[in-house]
Amino acid sequence: MTISSSNRREPAIAEMTAILDAIKSRDPDRAEAAARHHVEQAWSIAQKLLRSR
Repeated sequence: MTISSSNRREPAIAEMTAILDAIKSRDPDRAEAAARHHVEQAWSIAQKLLRSR
């Protein structure tokens, strides 16, 4: 739902890349922070989309 939102594709890719980079670096704290950030961003957009319906 959120990936099809305008201006979401590039930030989502960057967020997922940050998660993957942290995992590759074996940095669980950074991976968790990046994953939380990604979910929070998606949730924020989803809330706006659901409210506009």
